[in-house]
Amino acid sequence: MASKPPKTTSKAKPATAKKAAAKETGIAVAKPVLADVRAKIDQIDRSIQSLIAERAQFAHQVGKA
Repeated sequence: MASKPPKTTSKAKPATAKKAAAKETGIAVAKPVLADVRAKIDQIDRSIQSLIAERAQFAHQVGKA
């Protein structure tokens, strides 16, 4: 009795998939500038902090009700 081949459920990592696609199409993938990436992370962090503060205000209102 022949056994079935194992199923693969793992997905390729996005960065790996992008690199593979770039190799197939011949398009070079530029490395991001580290300072730009850090600035974007800081921007996201500020947005998160603002949203958490807004949520806290609403939670405080619920606590008063």
